[in-house]
Amino acid sequence: AMAALGRPLELASDGASWRPFMPVDLFARGLVAAALAPPISDDGLPVWNIAPPSQQMTVAEAVRRAAHACRAPKPIFGKHLPADQRSYRVDGSRFERAYPNVPYLDDFDTQITKAVTVFSKLPTLANDIATHRFIRLQMLQEFTKQRVLDDLPYAV
Repeated sequence: AMAALGRPLELASDGASWRPFMPVDLFARGLVAAALAPPISDDGLPVWNIAPPSQQMTVAEAVRRAAHACRAPKPIFGKHLPADQRSYRVDGSRFERAYPNVPYLDDFDTQITKAVTVFSKLPTLANDIATHRFIRLQMLQEFTKQRVLDDLPYAV
């Protein structure tokens, strides 16, 4: 969203933790494929991870690539804060072998550019960021998941 407004992407940490970056629709297709059909190749071990190796990188690399792909200013890193210790470097290559018909999009930069293009079309984007609307939506989702809002007299 920040890149869509031409603002720098900001991280609270140095971005050293690893994450798999995979479009949600492809992730969902992978889950459905695994649920509906047995694996084509099976080494006798369960397949735990879907994200392909080519879609895994540090958060810092992802932010740098996203800024470059979207022509946003250089990212700002919070180097004074400790790195996020929750790194998720997973091996999704077994899933690729077990379910070769599930397509992977390895072009992270194109996917990010498409997402930023969608954000840039939101007429209320600047106001949504200024009023922390995205943060409030995330909090609402978390409260709903934790059932914190169940006792309120109105439906959320």
